[in-house]
Amino acid sequence: MNRPMNPVCLALAIISVLMAGCATPSKKTTEYEPTLPDYVNVDGSIRHEVRDERVASLWQATATESGNGQYENAIKYLNQALDHAPRDPVLWSRGAELYLTVGEHGQAENYAAKSNFFASADSRALRYRNWLIIRHARELRGDLLGVRNAQQMVLKFQSPSQAPE
Repeated sequence: MNRPMNPVCLALAIISVLMAGCATPSKKTTEYEPTLPDYVNVDGSIRHEVRDERVASLWQATATESGNGQYENAIKYLNQALDHAPRDPVLWSRGAELYLTVGEHGQAENYAAKSNFFASADSRALRYRNWLIIRHARELRGDLLGVRNAQQMVLKFQSPSQAPE
């Protein structure tokens, strides 16, 4: 004996068939997949290798404190690391990120600009990151002209075909 199908089951079956028709085919292995810069971990944290043990220890303390939400302590450790390695552009960039997190937008922009100053010409990813921080800091301060200028720099460093000036 044939029983009528439950209306809920029928609706689910129809939705499943329709959804299957909308499914995206699997990615081809030949497609371009963007990769993270070499200094960025998969979780978004920054990887930075240093030779000076004091700086390495302070970098780790910065990461630990930041991971625990203790941003003021993280800034303190980072600034101590900068005392030992004042020309390290990654330290300056990390400081910019931390200052942005605690709402010190002007200081964040200053640190990102210093990072750009110390970064080598081939550090496109780091400069791109710094310009994103600068743009965001300017947005939060309401500096619309500054945001536009920073956005131009973001686009310049985002595109690998354009050489930085």
